[in-house]
Amino acid sequence: MAKLTEKTFPMYCDSMDDSRLMWTEKSRRRLLETPIFDVNGIERESIDGRKGMFVEIATPQWINVIPVFTGTDGKRYFVMERQFRHGSRTVTLEFPAGLVEEGEDPKAAALRELQEETGIKAGKLTQTGLLNPNSAFMSTKGFFFVAEDLEYTGERHFDPNEEIETVTISEAEVFERMGKGEMDNGIMMVAAFLYLKFRGEI
Repeated sequence: MAKLTEKTFPMYCDSMDDSRLMWTEKSRRRLLETPIFDVNGIERESIDGRKGMFVEIATPQWINVIPVFTGTDGKRYFVMERQFRHGSRTVTLEFPAGLVEEGEDPKAAALRELQEETGIKAGKLTQTGLLNPNSAFMSTKGFFFVAEDLEYTGERHFDPNEEIETVTISEAEVFERMGKGEMDNGIMMVAAFLYLKFRGEI
């Protein structure tokens, strides 16, 4: 055995050759269709001739928005939402989020969802990331944004099965609570990580 060093494996770089890692799609069929996602079965072949059947979960594109403002005390605050989640069967505390409608620009979807769910209009919207939550079996990516220059219109329009409580919470408390209790949603933690990068704090 040898001691591991930075020279044990090739050093990662953006120009690495992907060709020997790629698999070619031979066929696909839909295994399950639901209102939220489809499950597809896909046959693929590797460059050395191995074949396999793989499962893909395909969803619409989606957005997450972090609305942030500076309070009268000079501290930064987030606008967040409390709602019941049917997967975990618990009430969670999350940033506003939603699906991108067919043909809709993700930035427009972010502004729309923010208005519909919180009654807030954003004068400034910055994309912080574009991520796949699990590339092993998911094909769809989510768009992450930070919303600033906020104005409250008071007009909200929930979907038929939505019941949302909008709250204000300090930036400091969010990062203290993140990853436990009501704030256990992994996608929200990704949004928070990208927010810190946006702020230049990591």
